Amino acid sequence: MSESSRTVNSTRKRVLTLLRMIVTVALCIIIIRQADWNKVILGVREVGGALVLLSLVLMLLSVTISTYKWRILLSIHGISFAFSQLQQFYFIAIFFNNVLPTSIGGDGYRIYKTLDNARSKSSAVIAVLMERITGLSALFLLGYFSAIWVYLQTENSLARLFIILGTIGLAVSLLLPLLVNWRRLNARILSSKKAPRPIKAIAEHLVDYSRNPGKSWNVVATSFWFQLHNSLPFFILLHYGVGASISFPALLVVLALLNIVALLPISINGIGLMEGSLIFLSGQFGVPYDAALVVMLLIRILVMPLSAIGAFFYFRDKRALARSVS
Repeated sequence: MSESSRTVNSTRKRVLTLLRMIVTVALCIIIIRQADWNKVILGVREVGGALVLLSLVLMLLSVTISTYKWRILLSIHGISFAFSQLQQFYFIAIFFNNVLPTSIGGDGYRIYKTLDNARSKSSAVIAVLMERITGLSALFLLGYFSAIWVYLQTENSLARLFIILGTIGLAVSLLLPLLVNWRRLNARILSSKKAPRPIKAIAEHLVDYSRNPGKSWNVVATSFWFQLHNSLPFFILLHYGVGASISFPALLVVLALLNIVALLPISINGIGLMEGSLIFLSGQFGVPYDAALVVMLLIRILVMPLSAIGAFFYFRDKRALARSVS
């Protein structure tokens, strides 16, 4: 890459970061100005330490479930890492995502730490991508069928919109296998001498999933397990903490849409975007503005101990590396 290209890319990154900062500040100002902070402070106090502690324990267990799933995906590609090592990487990734001011994200860190393996660098990338894809797919399906249930019970307009959009998405997903013979296409890519190397690497690694059906189905099952488990802290804090009358299926609809919105890279760490989205979406099911804000603030606070664990592992490893070099 030439010096001019590097300069252009650096400038572009700075501009994008500045725009994201502006969006983040603007969203936070809007949320802060519309909140009744007397109610928010009172709501935080009324949640109680027991529910907050239970939510923290559940969030810690979510990291363990995610690590388990990541380890299965790596093993499908013939890569073996100790569970404890992968769990440390996962906590450090949470630290990167939420605290450390760096250009590398948590997923990028996990890929980097597993690049040196017995198979290939592509395996490390594909394992993390498949973890994300299967997780989002599971949450989408849970949200879709929950939307059907909620709509049949309440005729909620947001649930109806989810059903319409979800049906279109499922129809496209189901039609693709009929229009494209993926196995034949994959075989052609593998046998082709003209196929680009990255495409060929993906095709090669996708075969691993058909060769390991048991592990592949385990990944699918774990994805649903994780999403249901990961929804519990939100439900506990909303239903029992602030007394919101939202049902668990309705919450799954909210969280599915919330995670779709979270894919938009328009704010820093989703700050403001996540809070505003939860307030708006849960409000469609009768959750008061201030109650939703209390829950989102508590979730943000509860992420900090997870980040602190990641920080401990990260700086411990840095010190150990520095001692070994010296």
